[in-house]
Amino acid sequence: MNRVMTRENLISFAYVNNNVCAKPIRGIVLSFLGLNSTSMYAADTMEGEFNGEKGILYVVPYYNPWAWMNRQAVAYTDEILDVLFEAYDLDEKILIVSTGGSMGGQAALVYPVYAKRAPAAVVANCPVCRGPSTVRSGTKMGIWRQRLRRSLRCI
Repeated sequence: MNRVMTRENLISFAYVNNNVCAKPIRGIVLSFLGLNSTSMYAADTMEGEFNGEKGILYVVPYYNPWAWMNRQAVAYTDEILDVLFEAYDLDEKILIVSTGGSMGGQAALVYPVYAKRAPAAVVANCPVCRGPSTVRSGTKMGIWRQRLRRSLRCI
């Protein structure tokens, strides 16, 4: 399948602080938005400037406001990263951090399980998801939880 996103049109698919990011690029922060967040940024954000000063690309994917990090949202985020890795000739070992709050926090937790390039860390603020005490092993959620444990090497 041909890639839809390019360096030139990436602004239509994600906010990236590439205009204020110091070089060399030292890492990437993915910031997943919460439920019903439909913001598209016309100017650099405070978070973008803060991370940019440290050489960190700050990326806010503009995925569906009701995506819940489904397969399409994972592929969408992977494609954004593909464009950035190609555009800035980034080393595959560069650290990626997955972040978000509310539904975005849940997305930050799920993305590393299925990502093409697994983030090294997750920062999830008030993730909206089913609590682990209600998940039985062997169920879909139990299997997801086991994969998450393996991918993050925690819990």
